[in-house]
Amino acid sequence: MSKRCAIVIGSTGLVGRALLEQLVACQQYQQIYSVSRRPLATAYASVTEIVVPDFAELSQALGALELRGADAFSTLGTTQKQAGSKERFRAIDYGYNLSFAEECQTQGVKHYLLLSATGAKPNSRIFYNRVKGELERSVALLGFEQISLFQPSLLMGEHQDSRLGEGLAQRAFKIVKPIVPENWDYRPIEAARVAAAMLHIAIESPIVEDNPHVYSNRDMLELTLEREE
Repeated sequence: MSKRCAIVIGSTGLVGRALLEQLVACQQYQQIYSVSRRPLATAYASVTEIVVPDFAELSQALGALELRGADAFSTLGTTQKQAGSKERFRAIDYGYNLSFAEECQTQGVKHYLLLSATGAKPNSRIFYNRVKGELERSVALLGFEQISLFQPSLLMGEHQDSRLGEGLAQRAFKIVKPIVPENWDYRPIEAARVAAAMLHIAIESPIVEDNPHVYSNRDMLELTLEREE
């Protein structure tokens, strides 16, 4: 398989860190760009870091890149508590994500892979799910040749920031994990498995009838059974 280019936004987050590590390890990508608001904790010789302290300036920061035919991965996301308000949460999860997608489309990205969430629907009564659904819908209108949407359940892994609710849920799941079916639709999923599913779909580029194509939590579990940590 020929070498290729990848760009990742949100690469200092839970899934983004795992994805960047796997992108480097797979050796399928000649050029890897990491887009984040702060420097990576680990430096990789094959990764070009693009540090953008203010994501409102994404367009200027990415405008000179050569991304034609590239795979673009968006793992950017936050919580309403982290953001501080619904307005700020929407500005990050919808606004910055959409700006990144628009710039990628302008630069000729071929396959756009977006980390979303289980329950994402533009008409959802739940604010978080509604914003995720609105983002999915907006990205779908941009005209990428291929769009893959990933909708995980509760993400398992060590966040760099403190998330009390998620921490309690993760500890509870570890207790009941032995009796939870491996491919239960809403089974919490390890961040490394989500990253592995995204990378697998990018590399294999399976032929699908629908575009965008949604990969459910169950789909990702089944794609990565052998990667259970």
